[in-house]
Amino acid sequence: MGVGLGPGFIETERTMNREDWKSGRRQAYMDRTLLKHVPKPEEIVGAVLFLASEDSNHITGEFLVVNGGYGMVGG
Repeated sequence: MGVGLGPGFIETERTMNREDWKSGRRQAYMDRTLLKHVPKPEEIVGAVLFLASEDSNHITGEFLVVNGGYGMVGG
């Protein structure tokens, strides 16, 4: 059994160069995100390392969402 990871948008050079990102999508994403922040890759690496470590051995069939609360109801 495996575990899925849903990181949401990550602010990479490629993401920042997208036309839709430059013309408002970044802000629209942040407006719908509880933390009002788009993470850089190094900000989600902890979750990835946890899932790759023995500490997560007893986690199966789950999906870990690491998106700063994007679209969170009531957020």
